[in-house]
Amino acid sequence: MQSLVIAPMSNPYTLSGPFKIISSPTLSWETVRNPVNEGPEPLYHDGRTFLTFSASDCQTPDYKLGQLELTGSDPLSPASWTKKQTPVFQRSDANGAYGPGHNGFFASPDGTENWIVYHANSSATAGCGNSRTTRAQKFTWNADGTPDFGTPVALGATLAGPSGETATTPTAYTIVNRNSGQCLDVEGGNTADGANIFQWSCTGGASQKWRIEDMADDSSRLVNVATGKVADIANCPATDGTDIRQWSWLNNNCQQWRLVPTTA
Repeated sequence: MQSLVIAPMSNPYTLSGPFKIISSPTLSWETVRNPVNEGPEPLYHDGRTFLTFSASDCQTPDYKLGQLELTGSDPLSPASWTKKQTPVFQRSDANGAYGPGHNGFFASPDGTENWIVYHANSSATAGCGNSRTTRAQKFTWNADGTPDFGTPVALGATLAGPSGETATTPTAYTIVNRNSGQCLDVEGGNTADGANIFQWSCTGGASQKWRIEDMADDSSRLVNVATGKVADIANCPATDGTDIRQWSWLNNNCQQWRLVPTTA
């Protein structure tokens, strides 16, 4: 059994007293395959202190978030913590998001929004491996003052960025061939599966802009801004001269690309 513990500290790296268990996995949703409480993360709002944690075995799609609230005066006392009896964030089969857990929190740059960051899988059988991806989404607050994290979003969903965020980091790139100086382009901005991807004089158009989305397994997918579809090796052979086209996301190796640094 894996539990959450708390201990006093004399400075940020030195314990000054014994630890005490403040949460153990006893509820059915905390014990899928193995009894686990781990990865605690504090959240403060309107004078209240919440503590989210990951529950159940990360090898299952039912890895999820639970929540404690500090309802007593002494955080070192187990009696001061109250556990919510139901999960606060869990799998969404409809969105293809499984095992969301190990979260953190941040505020938007202008301080008007609250965001949760977490990892999740796009397959119910992916487990604890490198296929997990980092995701983030805005959350709100219930009328009773507790957080409402909503439902995990689908991988590749387009969300508005945190309020007040500046464009210091590009959200899309043009991919320029070193030999020709021309840009990777979807022919005519065609939105159909199978549309040709070729080089063309750089125009700055949306069909020449690509989002490079990390797949968390040493590969990325190239998503065209104009069409929302990905660069794909036609029919998946390994032969020289095979056409590169765009296609709807199929989550296979023929649509995943490794970015390899080279010298100029």
